Amino acid sequence: MSSASKHLDPQSLAPQPTTSQRFQASDADVIFQSSDNVRFHIHRKNLETHTGAFPPAEIETHGEIVTLTEDVSTLDNLFQYVYPQRQPDLELLSVDELYKLAEAAEKYEVFNVMAMCKARIKQLASDNPGIAFNYASNHDHQDIMSIAAPLLLDVPLDELVVTLLPRFVIPWVRYREYWNRVAWKAVNAQLTFPNEVYHGSLCDGYLPTNASKLWMALGDKRSRKAIFELVRNFDIPGRCPRCNHCIDGVNLKVAILAATELFVSRALDAVPEFETFL
Repeated sequence: MSSASKHLDPQSLAPQPTTSQRFQASDADVIFQSSDNVRFHIHRKNLETHTGAFPPAEIETHGEIVTLTEDVSTLDNLFQYVYPQRQPDLELLSVDELYKLAEAAEKYEVFNVMAMCKARIKQLASDNPGIAFNYASNHDHQDIMSIAAPLLLDVPLDELVVTLLPRFVIPWVRYREYWNRVAWKAVNAQLTFPNEVYHGSLCDGYLPTNASKLWMALGDKRSRKAIFELVRNFDIPGRCPRCNHCIDGVNLKVAILAATELFVSRALDAVPEFETFL
């Protein structure tokens, strides 16, 4: 190894900062650097009129470069909203990009972006409940939490609570247990009740253990979707094993499962939204 290589400055080996192609105005008076070493030359007057957390124009930064924790893509999207220009279409962003932009907007109080990101995440909450709930819990958007919460009931309790802010742990446990009780009561009642409907009196030879079997088959899953999928494919006997006066077995089975899904659905509709447990 040469003597020159022994004395290389470690910083000389690090990637050198580059400048954003979109934000490189020569008259900009503040420079931000992303976590991946891209610099943005921004006019503080725009920050002052569009944001609440960046330093106002009258505060001198003495030419220092302000390093931010966000990556280049997030900052590029964010800073476009502080200038009078065509703004990014949120529908074209991936869910991950949207989440990062939403978090940055909340952090730096870019108010118009905050509102638009919230609306977009609310639209996507049903398909992305985990991201939606994390975002909503970080910023106390209770309406979004209530949309996402029922869709997260398939996540085991011990796995989910470690992702929650401490103040949401007890409300989540209470919400899940309430949902559990309602769901079990509805499944149990419906899968033991049809005997009276189809026999005219209670026949203890039919369906006495099916509710327990279904519940055990669910495992840790408790969402409406998981319960309904299991009900639709649940294997129950088509005829009572202790008597011969059931209606046609196939029709009986279809009728029972359809009635169970409807009965459980109505019961779950009555469960209070998550925000009422806060």
